[in-house]
Amino acid sequence: MPDLALLITMVLAGTGLSSARHRLSWALPRLRPPHRPVLRHARELYLTSRYSEETWTEGLRAMVRPCVDEVVAEIGRLSRHRVS
Repeated sequence: MPDLALLITMVLAGTGLSSARHRLSWALPRLRPPHRPVLRHARELYLTSRYSEETWTEGLRAMVRPCVDEVVAEIGRLSRHRVS
């Protein structure tokens, strides 16, 4: 997941891709395939819906936690790497 690590680093540093739309589009093909539907759906909601209009199927909701866990683990790994 080195590309996702790069995105996380760029976002945390405040550099890189200029908008959330571009970051989501850039990250989508770099995310591991099992997590792509979550990001794809989040991107679609971001581009087309208000927060109050969001809907998530049960299947997608079940996929959110593993996706978040992977991203958080990668942030932790990067944080430890930067401190070392």
